[in-house]
Amino acid sequence: LSGLLACTWMIKIVRKSKLTYFAIYCILVGALAIGYGVWG
Repeated sequence: LSGLLACTWMIKIVRKSKLTYFAIYCILVGALAIGYGVWG
């Protein structure tokens, strides 16, 4: 449920803002997820 809410929330933000911010967000979240998977 939280994942679905996050997706709809991100879609709203992407529609309002530029896609560059979304790309930066994806890179940061991806790096954090990989780091957590490796060291967490």
